[in-house]
Amino acid sequence: MRFSHDQKLDELAERIEAGERLTFADGLVLYASADLTGLGKLADFVRRKKHGRTTYFNVNRHFNPTNVCYVDCKFCGFYRTPRQPDAYTHNIADSLRIAGEAVKEGATELHITGGLNTKLPFGYFTDLLSSLKTQYPQLHLKAFTMV
Repeated sequence: MRFSHDQKLDELAERIEAGERLTFADGLVLYASADLTGLGKLADFVRRKKHGRTTYFNVNRHFNPTNVCYVDCKFCGFYRTPRQPDAYTHNIADSLRIAGEAVKEGATELHITGGLNTKLPFGYFTDLLSSLKTQYPQLHLKAFTMV
């Protein structure tokens, strides 16, 4: 079956159709391909082979425990200095409340990003994660991907 205009992707498709497991090098070929339509078709083929017409997805909510940040990234309109009036850092109780609202809205994943607040001790973050996992074990925590 032809999946794309990318010959290397089509070569991988033949192996995938035959049920072969891909290697790390194959993953690099997928990553390097500019044919997004072909990649999508190939991914859909694998999904249908494994799960039929069933599709799985996350209901994702973003949560920013703080917007206080010492980095002044040029693309970020989010960060605040500690002295700005709209700067915030949520305590653990507020964080749990916000996560609870997300769960009530159907969230299955909490994506935690936020500022780099150098005044917060490391324990704040470990307490935050362990509290969230204890209170909402059904939530997948995807955390601190910004940096």
